[in-house]
Amino acid sequence: MVNVRGTERTMVDSEAVLTIHRRGLPLPDDLSVPEDINVYLGAENHLSVERKYTSKFLCDLDLALYPFDVQRCFMDLEVLSAATDFVVLQNAISSVTYIGAELLIEYEVVDVKLTVSNNQTMAEAEVEVKLQRRVGYPIISIYVPTVILLILAYLSLVFRRDNFETRVMSALTVLLVLASLFTQASHSLRFGKLVFVIEQGFGFVLASLFKQTSTSLPKTSYFKMVDVWLLFSISLIFFVIVFHVLIDMAADGKLLSASSRIASAIKVTPVDGKEGLQGVSVVSPPADRGLARWILGESPDSRLERNRKLGDKFFTYALTFIPCYFSMFNVIYWIYIFA
Repeated sequence: MVNVRGTERTMVDSEAVLTIHRRGLPLPDDLSVPEDINVYLGAENHLSVERKYTSKFLCDLDLALYPFDVQRCFMDLEVLSAATDFVVLQNAISSVTYIGAELLIEYEVVDVKLTVSNNQTMAEAEVEVKLQRRVGYPIISIYVPTVILLILAYLSLVFRRDNFETRVMSALTVLLVLASLFTQASHSLRFGKLVFVIEQGFGFVLASLFKQTSTSLPKTSYFKMVDVWLLFSISLIFFVIVFHVLIDMAADGKLLSASSRIASAIKVTPVDGKEGLQGVSVVSPPADRGLARWILGESPDSRLERNRKLGDKFFTYALTFIPCYFSMFNVIYWIYIFA
């Protein structure tokens, strides 16, 4: 047994059972032997030794696709008593049978197969066990709650626009819950009951819903697919908060600042032909610059009306961008997993 903890070899002791499989007929009696015995040819009648071994084989797990990963574990066996010139493994009569439960705690045993090789100096046999993770618990405890939280954050966009505190605090509460879940998933730490209290919005949010999640997540030095999902969820909440800020600034006129007025200098000459004052400044009509002008274009509307239209534009952009961002990520995410 090669890939086990320590060194383990087959043993012939009191727990071993030797069985003679009689397939041929005995040889004719030899009258020169004064004993009543039957002699059988070893080529026609083989021997088998059976013994039960309990060993822990090492298996390298690749958790990059967690919780949708499929693992392949191997049990490597090698004949050390003799070279292949004397002892070979028969592929035709060699087999492996799994008699345990197919549904394990975290995995499902999909397939078990045996491969025999006599090409090396020593005969080798390899048992491959294919394990597929049971994704029911991760989906219920991670993916479904995060989707619900993302929907709640998206719905905060349709709250009353004059109540900026409620809208932002709702999105921030969702962000705190997702950040707590991501911290537990990344570092596999056990947290107690966490309660986030806000004055308005959702009221009390019990993040203890996720305290059991950390115990089932493996700790790795690289990103897993569940980490990518949680990072995406946090980024989506970030965009929701950014749109809340832009909508509020547009409604308050902070995107159309007073600095957009343009002052120009002109030369004034009296009617009698004498030169008068020069450099008299007059103020031209307000002209919007930057982001607001790029979005609204040239418009004769009043500043208050332009503020309202700019807020409506950002509101429309938010309602369109968030679902598109969510849909595009999910298409790429699930194609990468199941490709």
